[in-house]
Amino acid sequence: MVELLLVISVLMGLYLAWNIGVSTFGSTIGISFGSTKIPKQTAVIFASIAAIFGVALLSNRVVDTISKDLIRLELSGLLSVLIAIVIIATIIVYRGIPISTTYVVVGAIGGYALISGAEINFLTFEKVLISMFLSPFGALLIAFTIFYIMKSLFAKEYSSIRKIESFEMKFFLPGFIALLILTFALGANSVGIVIGLLGGKISFSTLILIGVGGLILGIITWGSKTAHRLGVEFADLSPSRGFIAMLAAGLVMIAFVSTGIPVSTTQTLIGATVGVGLARKNVNVMQALKVSLSWLIILPAALVIISMLLAGLIGFVL
Repeated sequence: MVELLLVISVLMGLYLAWNIGVSTFGSTIGISFGSTKIPKQTAVIFASIAAIFGVALLSNRVVDTISKDLIRLELSGLLSVLIAIVIIATIIVYRGIPISTTYVVVGAIGGYALISGAEINFLTFEKVLISMFLSPFGALLIAFTIFYIMKSLFAKEYSSIRKIESFEMKFFLPGFIALLILTFALGANSVGIVIGLLGGKISFSTLILIGVGGLILGIITWGSKTAHRLGVEFADLSPSRGFIAMLAAGLVMIAFVSTGIPVSTTQTLIGATVGVGLARKNVNVMQALKVSLSWLIILPAALVIISMLLAGLIGFVL
């Protein structure tokens, strides 16, 4: 029976890694080909390699935080949490909404612990939760600052349409490098969160295979829908603005992950995108603030609450 539960849990972990590939990785690739116009196949191949390095080199810190510092789940508890995450994550993927599953994972863990009485480190839980909500605004501030400084330094480049086009063409390579930085951080952070649930149950090398396999499969099979949503519909980014958004999000994520604190890749990237938009000063500030409030606070908070309730209910039934 124990072996069966473990197999089911591993399969769910693989599915959630696929979900990361569809939702989170898709959002990242969307910013790339929505701004820098890097060919999609090229972006996917190199970004996948960067993500694999992120998983292999840095995800162990997030895995330790989830599986050791935050909570130690028995198989029945692990199954309860995974079922809740799978249900909500499936709805997110089906709707093509670029919202991070990180909130769902952390919320489900907290909800199960509250209802079942499982021992959880509330200090770590509070730190993770606060960090997830702060990281988008950190990325927003950094992106805003970089854009403002760059526009001040290269004011002459914005004096005519011809000069603007020439200036933007220079960001093809920097945008590609920023994409690699961001997807490296994505692998360490987002995949680390998913495989972290299985930490201590199977070897780390097997966890890496599960995470990487699901990630790549996700972007290949269904990631285009989310990629189009964030890269084309949600964001209006030129090569320079795409570079700034990806770089700001990647640096913020690496800073958090290096300390073992997971954050939301998608929300951090959206925060950076909003920061660039605000710095351009050609948007309705009040409308932008309303959108920011919805995407960066209200929706994530709703996901946390819903996942807590669902995981707690499932844990009570099981």
